[in-house]
Amino acid sequence: MSILMLVALGAANTAESHEFPKAAKKISATLVQNYAECTAPDTTTIGSGAPACLETDPVDTICTFPGDGSGKISLSISGTSVKVKGKLSGLAPTCTGQTLSVKLGVRVTTDDCTGGHCTVQDETLAAGACTVADGKCSISGEVTTGYPDGAGSALQVVTCSVGRAGFDSFACGLLVP
Repeated sequence: MSILMLVALGAANTAESHEFPKAAKKISATLVQNYAECTAPDTTTIGSGAPACLETDPVDTICTFPGDGSGKISLSISGTSVKVKGKLSGLAPTCTGQTLSVKLGVRVTTDDCTGGHCTVQDETLAAGACTVADGKCSISGEVTTGYPDGAGSALQVVTCSVGRAGFDSFACGLLVP
């Protein structure tokens, strides 16, 4: 399941431009353990009868939230850059010494195109990193969007994760108790 969020890079809304909100400058999200998509269901849920897969493991079995772990990230626009902050705590001891970073799958619609507004192919932005110590990790970073100020660039966050090299250990999400 992906999340769709929008961050608008300032612009004047003109008749030739695409539709975008007056402001969309911040996103905050909590993190959940990331599990692989169920592609070959072999059971169903009790409550809704939704197709499901038994015996799924986390995408990353090294960096996990065992019991009382938690995490959150926030994104904000600063000029034409995205500032990233994150905090994770209660990480498994096996995660100690691992480097974690934020990855964002983004889709940009902008007026910075020849002939009018356009939507750019999805891309991945990586920003900030931290090394896990004592079950904790604080991330801070910034990544430039590559789109000029005033171009009305709407940056949709299609996927959002924190993880170590080769793994999206944690995903932006909610815990239904």
